[in-house]
Amino acid sequence: MHDVISFPAAPTQSIIEQYLVHAHPYPRSYQPAKLIALRRERGVMNRLYRTERELILRPGEPIAPQVQRLSLEQQQRLLGYIEARQNSFGFEEA
Repeated sequence: MHDVISFPAAPTQSIIEQYLVHAHPYPRSYQPAKLIALRRERGVMNRLYRTERELILRPGEPIAPQVQRLSLEQQQRLLGYIEARQNSFGFEEA
């Protein structure tokens, strides 16, 4: 496992910071890391985030049953992120 990995997140940075959720395709092409940094334009990284957990969601199925094992606060952040992301940038199939 790597200590730190960075992701390009310029267009979705504000949504990620608001909900503290980052979406990535599954299976991912990069190694897991203890900390992540999100790159803005020109590669600028302002902070490190600790990964709390990874959750694999199946887009074709209802989301609520898939997130029941999360705390209420985590569910609210995740569902808020999904709604904001769908209304702005959407998601790729994976």
